[in-house]
Amino acid sequence: LFTYRNIQQRVVRLELVFQAGKWFESKSGVSYFTTQLLLKGTRTRSAFQIASALDELGAHLEATASFDTVTVTLLVLSKQLSRALPILLEIISEPAFEEAELQQEKDIFIQNLRVNNEKTNIVASREIRRAVFGGRHPYGNSTEESDVHSISTADLKQCFLDRFKLDSAYLVGPL
Repeated sequence: LFTYRNIQQRVVRLELVFQAGKWFESKSGVSYFTTQLLLKGTRTRSAFQIASALDELGAHLEATASFDTVTVTLLVLSKQLSRALPILLEIISEPAFEEAELQQEKDIFIQNLRVNNEKTNIVASREIRRAVFGGRHPYGNSTEESDVHSISTADLKQCFLDRFKLDSAYLVGPL
């Protein structure tokens, strides 16, 4: 628990951390796509409904996958925290992982991958990690187009069940 005194802004930041990053993948790219689809719908809400509900509260929600962890971060006005928490809880406990949303995210990823493969700094970083860690190590492995095509919603559901257990949480702001 970290406490800060004299915070002037009436904004709360809640960060949830899961041990679900690239290090723990069964298939290259699975943690990334699982993370991306968390915000794309639940059993009872579409991505649009989630975005609308958060907008109504003046809240911002993001999910980020890294090498070791996945973080889900909520920024919201202190007075709206009690209304935003049920939405956040639904997102991290009942994701839908719909096929259409996965396909859209895969298409976006592949387009970005193709663009990034033309950038020397991206290619150099990938090759350095591969040289240092080896191509089979999670830090040396890069997700390729063939990896993306092989990912299914079943992979995402399994990743979610296996790895998305809360490791730590950080709450900053006046309550």
